[in-house]
This record gives sequence, structure tokens and C-alpha cells, in this order.
Amino acid sequence: MEQALNDTGWRGSQEGWLEAAYESLLESGVDSVKILPLAKKLNLSRTSFYWFFKDREELLAGLIARWREKNTGNIIKQSEAYAESLAEAMLNVFDCWLDQNLFDSKFEFAVRSWALQSEEILSRSKRQIKFGLRRSSECSCALDTRKHQPTSEPGRPISFRSATSRCSPAKRSRCE
Repeated sequence: MEQALNDTGWRGSQEGWLEAAYESLLESGVDSVKILPLAKKLNLSRTSFYWFFKDREELLAGLIARWREKNTGNIIKQSEAYAESLAEAMLNVFDCWLDQNLFDSKFEFAVRSWALQSEEILSRSKRQIKFGLRRSSECSCALDTRKHQPTSEPGRPISFRSATSRCSPAKRSRCE
């Protein structure tokens, strides 16, 4: 990491600061994500931080955005990935917990611990969970209807819209 930071110039980079904040969050929690300790860790001046972030809150918001993209985003992508059956769809989602490139469990634990200290983070994480569950139920609704598809085109993925058009009215209301 140090070589990459030196390549970006004497101020470092936004990604370098975020990576250092990420490592501090995982190692010691949100209370350790402070500008001066991060600057020392990066061998940069504290003032170089302000080239990339307005304040500590903006850095923390960047961490939350990174968490949302990495963990929640990948769960949603995996739940939307093509699958021939419900079992295959579940295995697509399970890949998240087997592949650290898809889901970072240490990061998830750190953010959940942070949520215990912050009402704002708690409400954000609850919204992400609800959003993820809603998206997953949409995909499972689409999978439930595959058995009703005409068999003239085996292996052809169905679109979410065409799948929900065959859902029962009760399931359709969940999908829309």
C-alpha cells in the first residue's frame, strides 16, 4: 500500500485515505478512524487529508458507501444472477460468504459494531437490510414462476417483468 501511496504524490490519494480508514475500522473500530492517526499511518501530513475530504464525517460516509457497494451491492447482484432453479439461485447468494471479493465479513462485522454506537449508522444498515430483502424477494418471485414457463426455450433467462406478470396477485404486490 505504501508504494501505491508514494506513486500518487505527496498528498496521497482519496483511495489511500479510505483504505487506511478501512483498515483502522477493522482493527480497532470507528473510534480509531481519526485524521491524525491515519496521517501518521500513511506518512502524510494531516492537512493533506483536506484535499480529499471536507471532514472526518465525509471520510466515514465514504466508508459507508464502500460497505454498501461491496457487501449489499454484491448480495443484490448475486441474487439477480441467472439461475435455473431456486437452489442454484441460493448458491449464487451463498457465494458471497465464500468469496471475500464479493462480501467482506470483517467489514460487515465492523459496520454492525459501529451501528451499535450510532443511531444514524443503525438506521442506514436497517434500510440496507430491508432493501436487500425486498430485492431478494423480487428474485425469488421470478424464480417461483419459472416452472410455469413454456419449455420451448430451455435455458433462456426470463426477465423480471415477464416473471412477475405470471405471479399470483399476492406475490405480484410484493414484486412491484
